[in-house]
Amino acid sequence: MTLSELQSLFDQSSDDPMIYCYPVLPYHVSCIQKFVKHRIDLKLFDYFVEG
Repeated sequence: MTLSELQSLFDQSSDDPMIYCYPVLPYHVSCIQKFVKHRIDLKLFDYFVEG
């Protein structure tokens, strides 16, 4: 997943380097899931993305 895709998904401007942690919310999972091997389960864990 590219930085520009992350910026779009997390509603950040294109000049934001996303150096902070962003919580993964239910509407993010379908886009992120295809890039990780394990199943994302928001009921069991909290997930965060950093660019």
